[in-house]
Amino acid sequence: MRQHLLVFLLFFVVVHLFYYPTWDAGFVTDFTGLAWRIETHHFWDFLNSFDFPSLQPVLNFFLVIFYKVFGTNGLPWYLIFTSLHIINGFLLFQLNTKLLQHFDVPNAKMVGFAAAILFLLSPYASEVVTWRVCFNFSLVSLLILLILWNTVRWLETKEIKYRNRSLLLLLPALFTFELSLITPLLTSSLLLLWTFHFNEKILLQKRLLQATLPQFVMLGGYFLLHKIVLGVWIGHYGAAVHLRFIPKEMLANGFKYFAKYLFFTRYWAHPAKEAFFNGIDKNVWILTTLAAALIMVYFIFFKRLSPPLRLVGWYLLGFGFSLVLILNLYFTYLLHIENDRYGYLPSMFFFTFLLILISLLPRWWNVGFFSFYLIISLFLLHKTTRIWSDATKVYYSLLNDFRWYERDTVYILNLPDNLNGCLLFRDYSGEDLGFADALRYIRRKPYNGKLYEVSQYNMTTIGDGVTAQIDSTGQVIATFNQWGNWWWRRGIGAIGYEKDNFKAAFEGQSCKLQLKDKPKNAAFIYQIGEKWEELIK
Repeated sequence: MRQHLLVFLLFFVVVHLFYYPTWDAGFVTDFTGLAWRIETHHFWDFLNSFDFPSLQPVLNFFLVIFYKVFGTNGLPWYLIFTSLHIINGFLLFQLNTKLLQHFDVPNAKMVGFAAAILFLLSPYASEVVTWRVCFNFSLVSLLILLILWNTVRWLETKEIKYRNRSLLLLLPALFTFELSLITPLLTSSLLLLWTFHFNEKILLQKRLLQATLPQFVMLGGYFLLHKIVLGVWIGHYGAAVHLRFIPKEMLANGFKYFAKYLFFTRYWAHPAKEAFFNGIDKNVWILTTLAAALIMVYFIFFKRLSPPLRLVGWYLLGFGFSLVLILNLYFTYLLHIENDRYGYLPSMFFFTFLLILISLLPRWWNVGFFSFYLIISLFLLHKTTRIWSDATKVYYSLLNDFRWYERDTVYILNLPDNLNGCLLFRDYSGEDLGFADALRYIRRKPYNGKLYEVSQYNMTTIGDGVTAQIDSTGQVIATFNQWGNWWWRRGIGAIGYEKDNFKAAFEGQSCKLQLKDKPKNAAFIYQIGEKWEELIK
């Protein structure tokens, strides 16, 4: 017990050592949408997820409590999110140690500890730890870890109470986030591994009936309830997205996630990572053939494999199962941070898989590999939390610097969509809500006039901005002051568009605004670094 307390305290210290610069970060983009849902609904509407198109009452219960009690006070949100991340790392350590000891992995506790450290200090975890709408990923991961822990305890002790706990935990998991739908795959594969490894085949049918069958029945009830309450079998993004199966693309995405964690590809220079991921797309069938061959070898020679290698297979399978529901979503690699949340749970399995393999090397080799990998993780995590810190500085400074409340109309010529992948004022709606909602729900000083976000763009440094002018035809032109940016709108690259009172066109470094009439009492503002400037006509 004392050892475990020391481990937890160590996890607590190292996580806060790296994440403290982000304590006031993460109240961006979708958070304003969450605030709108909570403030325009009654408290008990958490039961219908504040009209969000998915059944997530458990998640929304916590979020509404946090929001009602803390508002947008950064410190308590920061402590909740970091604490849950630390608890997940500690549970991963506990689960790993238990399984690694049963499968005779050398230095099981140390390997389990090292895998948990890599998970906790992975640069890819920052989105879940810092963005205040990602509580679903950390909470559902906690519940899945507890389910797996109780499943292992059931297999060890044969005590039915542990099986019952794992089933009960699946209920809140299902109504937290859809990622919980993979739980039967994880537990079933664990039952099979354990049963065949310990030669308990006589118990296999009983175990599957007692544990796996009830889980699949619960999944059936979950989908049925979705149909009854929401009118659709599949919520959130909907069946059109979640049931979009393109085998080649999904297989390629699986290999991309594997490479992302193994080689830190997200942080490569753009030409290198683009060439690398394009190479995966081009050679996906060769990679699939090799992977299928390895899987066949694993199952054919399972009895001849050493216990650690048997367990390696399960963790790699767990990594794959954890990706099942996201492989048909777009794999993002252009910028840092964005969509890293999808790999939060899979990374737990990946790092343990990697550390078991490393542990089988000669002593100095495994110490060297782990140290090298950890140093890279720490360096990139520090770099990533600095991005969060800089983006937060820009975010609040721009909100506080807005001063055109007496104007009837405000045109924002360049609104930062993100800073090196850290979201700022992204608006997918196309209704120019990104900055207006942030003024309303974050600064708490709403602008009541008409606000147009003419264009957004990606910042690469904290000082990025534009120069604005009016040409001889009356056209307003905003031009980047630096290279490396491009124009965005609705979360992607911008193309020309038209509204009732203006046209916007994009030509290289410039955004051109052509007004159809002369607005009265209007302001044209543009951003440079942390401040707004006004274009004087």
